[in-house]
Amino acid sequence: MLGFGIRGRTKSMDQKSVSKPAWSEGVAKSSSWDADVGSVDSFELESERYLRSDLVYIAINRIALMCAQQNRKLKLFNPQSPRNPKTGVPQEEILEHPFLDVWHQPNAWDSTFEFLEGTAINLLISGNAYWHLDDGSEALPTANNREQRVSLTGPPVAMWSVRPDRVKVVTDAKEYIRAYKITVGDMSTLLDSKSIRHFKFYHPTQDFVGMSPMEPSNYASASDIQSQKSNFALYRNALRLSAVVESDMEEVDQEQVDLMEKYINERFTGDPEKSHQVAFLWSQFKMKELGMTMRDAEFVESSKMNRMRIFGVFGVHPAVVLSEDINLANALVGEYVTLKFTIAPMLQRIADDISPALGLWGGPPAEAHFVDVVPQDQDLLSKVAFANAQAVQALVFSLGLEEGVAEAKRQGLVSQDVEISEVQAETERLLRGAANAQSTYP
Repeated sequence: MLGFGIRGRTKSMDQKSVSKPAWSEGVAKSSSWDADVGSVDSFELESERYLRSDLVYIAINRIALMCAQQNRKLKLFNPQSPRNPKTGVPQEEILEHPFLDVWHQPNAWDSTFEFLEGTAINLLISGNAYWHLDDGSEALPTANNREQRVSLTGPPVAMWSVRPDRVKVVTDAKEYIRAYKITVGDMSTLLDSKSIRHFKFYHPTQDFVGMSPMEPSNYASASDIQSQKSNFALYRNALRLSAVVESDMEEVDQEQVDLMEKYINERFTGDPEKSHQVAFLWSQFKMKELGMTMRDAEFVESSKMNRMRIFGVFGVHPAVVLSEDINLANALVGEYVTLKFTIAPMLQRIADDISPALGLWGGPPAEAHFVDVVPQDQDLLSKVAFANAQAVQALVFSLGLEEGVAEAKRQGLVSQDVEISEVQAETERLLRGAANAQSTYP
């Protein structure tokens, strides 16, 4: 969520305590029209691409499903605990927290899988996704009989995914973001900024809303839709001619032409059972096949190029969505690349925006992370474990037991809480892990 707070802040969501630069007032004023920032028209166009283009749907749906599959991998950690030197994630997991109860059942209608899937789809379609953190407070009327107000006054008991076209950001020169307006039908609801979690992709020309991937894929997705319409028109009109009937005679009697047309139509068209038969034409007629033209070849190649452009913009590897010329090795590489460079960053974006809001639920300070999203190469891990064990032995041999263990801890070669007396056992564990690990990806 765009703002000027520290992302790791978890104890308080009091926006007044967050310092803002002097120019933020100008940003809030210049980025608003009628105090609302949002566009319904653009979302309608973006949604149409998702609904009409099979390539856009495939890319978005596959990414969203891969994200939703990770829903049980969201963990909370103690931000004050030592951090893993390789991942930066705190090592002490928090097993009980009020947020986790809501996460495992966001609301009465959505499972966590559906909730996360919808969040990913909204983010990929519009560049924005919104969660309403609901504490059960009733809406209060305002002077406008078509507008009501809801404030978050207690721990949220439910989370709702809100359609981006229904949300507008209400900016304010002093508060930067004063509220979010959700409009359904002719009724609008103003929610304070604490009630909404806003996930978005960076937009180079907008301060308060994200950029949809539909924008850079605009021409590719539009061309894909038009090519589908063209193909459908060809199919509806029985495709193009596959052959023509010619005559060697300078003049052909119309009766003969009509007879030949009737013969071909009755014997060879209109029914799949009439296909692949041999046509016997009388002497003055001959059949000339029509092959693929240069324009047909260009059309096929441009369709393939559009497909790769769309997959590239959304960050989905072709091996994840296509079955043509894909073997197991390619499929595994495609899954790994998509998880590492698309799914993991998207989930980290979501987790990083969850962390500042955890204080709303009370409980101990916590930090959210999706863990083990990207499959690990167990063969590589076994080699690293073996090298770590050897390094520990070398440190102990050269520096002595106490200093060697201390240096091994500093370098992250052994657990921080391991006792000196347990070094030998820890080293043996690393060696056993190296011997027993099996490779997941060839």
